[in-house]
Amino acid sequence: SLIQSLASQYWPRGMVIAGGTASAMQASLSLSEMPRYVVVDLDGSEAPEAEAARVLAAYSQAGAVVFIGSRNDVAFYRSITRLGAGDYLVKPFDGQELYGCLINAGMSRMSHD
Repeated sequence: SLIQSLASQYWPRGMVIAGGTASAMQASLSLSEMPRYVVVDLDGSEAPEAEAARVLAAYSQAGAVVFIGSRNDVAFYRSITRLGAGDYLVKPFDGQELYGCLINAGMSRMSHD
């Protein structure tokens, strides 16, 4: 996927879990340690806020959880950041935007811990 290819360009294997909500939830079951970053694509989700809440609960100890999607909605953004999301990136974006988003989300998470 686009997310996985961008993530692999910027971080060593294991530092980033990337994909849709189903693959993120599946990956959470087999991890020996939490990744530094989790990137989850919410496109195609019928209940994006509920799925975001499930992912955030599964990765509560991860460095930062960032969601991406096509939905440009401030109320939705505020809702998922209140739940604990590091950020929400609206498509389309490039690798540098994703990189900056993850770094900012990770730094924000560290300042709150």
